[in-house]
Amino acid sequence: MQNLYLFTWENRYELWQELQRRRTAFVEKNGAESVAIYHSENWNLWEIKQSFQGGGLFISKKMLILEWLPLETEATGKLKADQYEKLVDDLMGMKNGLPEEVYLICVSYKPDKRGRFYKWIVKEGQVKEFWLHDKRGLTTFLKQAAGDLKMSDDVVSYLIEKVGTDQYRLMSEVEKLRYFKESEKVDQISFSVLDEVVFGQTEANGFTFFDFLLDDPLKAVQVLEKLQREGNDWNQVSGMLFWGLRNYLVALDLEHQGIRDAKVLASEGKMAPFAASKLIGQMEKIIAREVYLKGFFKKLVEMDYDLKQVILPVEFFWLGVKKMVLQ
Repeated sequence: MQNLYLFTWENRYELWQELQRRRTAFVEKNGAESVAIYHSENWNLWEIKQSFQGGGLFISKKMLILEWLPLETEATGKLKADQYEKLVDDLMGMKNGLPEEVYLICVSYKPDKRGRFYKWIVKEGQVKEFWLHDKRGLTTFLKQAAGDLKMSDDVVSYLIEKVGTDQYRLMSEVEKLRYFKESEKVDQISFSVLDEVVFGQTEANGFTFFDFLLDDPLKAVQVLEKLQREGNDWNQVSGMLFWGLRNYLVALDLEHQGIRDAKVLASEGKMAPFAASKLIGQMEKIIAREVYLKGFFKKLVEMDYDLKQVILPVEFFWLGVKKMVLQ
């Protein structure tokens, strides 16, 4: 069937970019009401079945995007088994196939290849696979996506090392660089510009960690566990913690001097203006947890020393920090 598609595999960025391109083109030709996207949160079996019958009174053609179909081998974010089976039976049972005016795109990131629906859609439809890039492929992708920024191969490589391989995060940082180039009238993106503008993986996780620390310690621990699973060096994570806790202590020191000003805090703490403004907005919480934050900083200094003197094993770092967070 020329109107039945399976978009699959783990490169979600490029998969959804392609979906968006097709969706935009379809809407331009057939109107805003011609496209419907269904996923596990808004699954409506009756509406989907009705859509299989073809166009309506005011819509000549339809595009349906069904996420999580075929079912994946993992257990998270999936459809209820009974809903899945009813829909699969209806689709596979169509004697004449989908109506010509209906375009169905199924989206499944890690489909179970043993499933009957997967085998059917591979046989009857068209499959487009979106694979994650290796370092070389990611470099090519970035050079094409950020061609107007004039980055050398070495700078592109450094950007990937600093930010990581997630294409959503990479494109977010590229947009920041593009804005910086336009506002600062920079001709070439250099290593120093990257260090000034781009947040590395650890830095980005650091903002998330400190967003949770005072309000939801369990979520802060989950950020640490994510960093540990991803193989981050304990020294880098320790530096992230020193940076955030130091910012709290500088803010408290200024508060005790009667100064609660984001510009002064940014200058004294040598931090970005938005980070200083964020801290000022949290000052009441920071004041209330002053003893805790100072104790956390002191214990971190002691643990960092013991680890570097090999008095403690490296594994103790993760356990020790999680314990400090939950105290």
